[in-house]
Amino acid sequence: MNSRRTSTWRRWGAGLMAGLLGASTLLLAACGGGSAGAPAVTPGPVAIVPPGFYAGTIGGFGSVMVNGVRWDDSSATIQLDDETVAAGSLKLGMQAQVQGKVASDNVSGKADSVTVETAVRGAVTAVDTTASTFRIRDITIATDSKTVFEGASNLAALAVGNWVEVHGTVDFENRRVQATRVEVKPASEMGRVILFGKATGVTPTSFTMNGLTVNYGSARLIGFDSNAIPEGALVRVRSNAAPVGNVLTATVVKAVKAPRFQDGAPAAVEGRVMSFKSAADFMVAGTPVDASNATYENGAAADLAEGKRVIVFGNMKDGKLLATKVRFFRDIDGEIRLIGFITDYVSQSSFKVRGVAVDASAATFEDGTASDLANGRLVEIKGSTQGNIVKATEVEFEDSLAQGAVLAGGITDFVSRENFKVNGKAAKVSGSARYVGGTEADLKNGAVVWMIGEQQATVFEAKTVIFQASVPALPPTVVAGTVTDAAADGSGFKINGTAVTVAPSTVFTGGTAADLKNGAYVIVTGRVVNGSFAAERIVFADPRREDVCKAFKIEGQVYDFVSASNFKLLGFTVDASAANFEGGTAADLANGKFVQACGDELPTVSSTGALLKAKKIEIKTR
Repeated sequence: MNSRRTSTWRRWGAGLMAGLLGASTLLLAACGGGSAGAPAVTPGPVAIVPPGFYAGTIGGFGSVMVNGVRWDDSSATIQLDDETVAAGSLKLGMQAQVQGKVASDNVSGKADSVTVETAVRGAVTAVDTTASTFRIRDITIATDSKTVFEGASNLAALAVGNWVEVHGTVDFENRRVQATRVEVKPASEMGRVILFGKATGVTPTSFTMNGLTVNYGSARLIGFDSNAIPEGALVRVRSNAAPVGNVLTATVVKAVKAPRFQDGAPAAVEGRVMSFKSAADFMVAGTPVDASNATYENGAAADLAEGKRVIVFGNMKDGKLLATKVRFFRDIDGEIRLIGFITDYVSQSSFKVRGVAVDASAATFEDGTASDLANGRLVEIKGSTQGNIVKATEVEFEDSLAQGAVLAGGITDFVSRENFKVNGKAAKVSGSARYVGGTEADLKNGAVVWMIGEQQATVFEAKTVIFQASVPALPPTVVAGTVTDAAADGSGFKINGTAVTVAPSTVFTGGTAADLKNGAYVIVTGRVVNGSFAAERIVFADPRREDVCKAFKIEGQVYDFVSASNFKLLGFTVDASAANFEGGTAADLANGKFVQACGDELPTVSSTGALLKAKKIEIKTR
């Protein structure tokens, strides 16, 4: 193994292990150095700087990569257009705002929240391949060689009338988007609209936005003082239906505001320079920047100009990013990185990693060759996007770096050291094995372990056993309903008969803890902790929204599929035997399918994991 790869792995390898362990999956991964019989577990970086703000294009997965930092999003709240979603909803090219802490190596970080806003969504009204632009109504969308396309191979494949979703950096004043992702939506998703502009002629129920009349009498308002839209405000408008004539009925109207951050918070933003006046006064990704005292990479202050693509690093003060470094964008900065298992393998030029199509026909290989490509191999892919495909320039087999495979999860069917199961997979422990955090006597049903060893023909043999103190944290769950049995001090309440606990760290949207009164309608995101539902985020919402699912809603890719009553999703075992299906039938369920599952009951938690009984399964087209 070369030293460059060893140091790279040690920077982020432990984080990958922790994230994959939390999902209780079988994996092959590097474990650092150590003796041949007992690989050492290398701890992750410990020197952490204060929480900060990082905005940029999602350029890879393994967890999520933004501005060259690999963010552990295992405990982050992820929001897409103000809806809490699973990490599987994030896609290449989306613009993400990450709040969290970056390690001192500037390579890895721990995300507290990941927020994505769709720039614009609607019908294509014009395409100009010469100018590399297209239009949705009067909004111009510019593309370049780094734009990720899905549902169309490139700009030339777009047609007037296509319904598209666009992610990118937005110039609100000039009504222009620099697209980093363009996705053509299927017929089933046509009609949903997202537009932006300036609200004029505002009345209590309507306003005009660039010639379009917007009726918002029944819409949800987000981010407006006193819940009122002021004249001339910049707004994002969402609707579940296309305009009728020149009238749009809004479901959500959101104020466009610059994020507010504590002075001194570190930050990094990536995008095109906009509203350029001088090195001390310009915008990137909607954030004001002062780079008058910055150092420059790949250019100089004189190279700053409207439209230049840069990554800016610095600290926030009075709402402005005081830059310490400005890096002009190079091809390598737009490199895509994927870390994960190979699925859907057809050939060297056709397979997937983390759901993303990969063509490695022109790639170089490290720690293996093209003939080693196969489903289940753990790889790191580096390359660039071409339409909706990542053209790999380098493929590295990460499992080849390991001196052993890893099997993680809860022990069941325990008979002896040489006869038990982990996550339903046959396992045994070598007589000369090393134990960490326990002894051989601790091998028993319910113990949660991380075992390093090798996969033999029918059984996994562990050479090192690491005992975990508790069941890995479960993914966030969403419940919605009317508050009952509210505690006077705001410390808890019930929703749909389920007890919910509120902590000082709970985040409130649309209200405060004082508003937790009987009769209030709320949407709660949280986790099952020691048998109770701990609220991480509480949103005060409009009860007019109907949903057949009252207890949970999660989405992701199906794996470990056995039947409709036994498959995995985000670490949960799902029983959909009594579910209603949308977008397909139970017969369509299979490994790799992207689905949304929801139901009326919270998960049943045991030492072997959590069981969800689904009431509805929606099979989605990614």
